[in-house]
Amino acid sequence: MRRVKVPRSFRRARLPPPARLLAFAVALLAAVGAYAAFAGAPLSWDGASLLFAVLDTESPYLPHHRYSVALLQLPTLLFQRHTENVALLSFVFSLTFAAVPALSAFVSYRLVRDDHPRLAVWPILWLSLGAVFGQLFFVTESLILLAGAWPLLLVVLTRFSPPRVLLCAAIAAFAFDLHPASGPLLLLVGASAAALAFQGGPRRRSLVVAALLLAAFGFARIWVSLHDGYELSQARVDFREIWRSLRLPPAAVVASFAVVVCLVVASVVRPPRGEPLFGVMAAMLLVIAITMVRYANTPRLWQDGLNFRFLAPFAAAPFFLGASIAAVTTTPLNDRLSRKEALLALGAALVCTLVLGTQCRKWVALRRSLETAVLHSSRCLSMNALPACRTTALKWWPTPSYALLVQGHAPRALLLPGTDCQKRKLDEVVFVNPWYPRSRNVGWFDLREAGRGR
Repeated sequence: MRRVKVPRSFRRARLPPPARLLAFAVALLAAVGAYAAFAGAPLSWDGASLLFAVLDTESPYLPHHRYSVALLQLPTLLFQRHTENVALLSFVFSLTFAAVPALSAFVSYRLVRDDHPRLAVWPILWLSLGAVFGQLFFVTESLILLAGAWPLLLVVLTRFSPPRVLLCAAIAAFAFDLHPASGPLLLLVGASAAALAFQGGPRRRSLVVAALLLAAFGFARIWVSLHDGYELSQARVDFREIWRSLRLPPAAVVASFAVVVCLVVASVVRPPRGEPLFGVMAAMLLVIAITMVRYANTPRLWQDGLNFRFLAPFAAAPFFLGASIAAVTTTPLNDRLSRKEALLALGAALVCTLVLGTQCRKWVALRRSLETAVLHSSRCLSMNALPACRTTALKWWPTPSYALLVQGHAPRALLLPGTDCQKRKLDEVVFVNPWYPRSRNVGWFDLREAGRGR
């Protein structure tokens, strides 16, 4: 059989093996994000209530006046103009939010793959190992902020150009309005720019300007947070109680931090000396995979997983600092991406795929239990009667919104907490959530007959 000769130009265009491994890691994150959207995982916790409000009002829903969230709601609103299929709209909404981690990894990889490919490993590690402890809560602003901040940091750590400066400005503006943690985060990125400027070099002037602008943005956001009652109340939560509620396996948390420390050390020392650390990191990935898959397979353990949003900025700090240290201390001698680093990123993405995929599979089972309860009824049901609404993520206040969504445009049954089905006002008002008493005759959803059956 005659052998087909591959053109030389095509052979040169092929990615080198380590870069290809990073591309596979990004593809894994995209694949698990697509599966999460198919499973409806972004509708967990606040997601269902957020989608219901967006569809019912046919306009962006801006909790606590965080206008940046509207950008992620626009695809759903655009599709709503052409269809009343709630299942399709739910998928569009879910896919938009579930795509954020993979999009962050892809943009980060594209920004540094030519000049500083080693830095591409860091966002993949955070998105795969750090964020996985609460990633099922896709709609929380804190995780969206941390995913979006990676391209900003990597531009500061590598090089500026007009398109990159515009990207940084867009990310900074988006982050400023998204979450109060953006203040300290912008200060951290500004400190990284200042550390690089201190080393001197041709980028010194631009780095000084970037550091000053980021510091100004960061302090301004902190000032806004200090004058916002809701954001101040969120900062006063009991973090010890939050940690207990998450029920995370301590071994997985320690292993995740150990990977960060080992990779920092391996990044700053000469290549041969850091080689043994990759064996330690591989072992840590195995620990995370075993403990977190077991955790994901038990919905009772992550019933309060939405609380990770309070700890996410603190969990992300070591990853951002690690990337900054690696960039500041890297020399031309050890600036090349090694196969072991690429394999580490791929292994982390595989761990994320296993853990999040398992959690999404369990979420599908929870959703089906909800559908079974409401799709064959026309009455008002109490959440107390559903076992899944007592010891899983369905116990939270957005579940009544989710129960309406799974029934389509004209729901027939209601699912309400406690004894809310006995409220006198129920003939005129549906309590979609504790602060959204929705009139039966106003809104995109047809709730005129919901829960009126006997």
